[in-house]
Amino acid sequence: NNEEKSEYYKNMPFRIVNFATVATPLRLEGEATYAASKAAIVNFTQVCAKELAEFGITVNAVGPTPIPTDLIKNVPKNKIKSLLNQQAIKRFGDFKDVLNIIEFFLDEKSDFVTGQIIYLGGVNG
Repeated sequence: NNEEKSEYYKNMPFRIVNFATVATPLRLEGEATYAASKAAIVNFTQVCAKELAEFGITVNAVGPTPIPTDLIKNVPKNKIKSLLNQQAIKRFGDFKDVLNIIEFFLDEKSDFVTGQIIYLGGVNG
């Protein structure tokens, strides 16, 4: 029965966590395509938060700073240094930093938090 399923799902704590980036609020030069695509994720997150709230679904996003991985190994060091200098906390991010935010968003107690973007490193959106 669809009505029973609807009630069942309505009482479950569904969470959606998207990935943004500090490249968007920092408007990183030379990263127009990347920053614009992630800006779309930010907008998508906020619109979905409004549309899905009535179903008990929260939608949020985390915006990591650079994390030392293979993804950034070819980025010039001066560009990385410039990016880190634009952050309030001037260091590389770590997987645990991102995980802390994801766990916060996923927590059952965070059922009143939706449509939020948390940028790491003290970057403001």
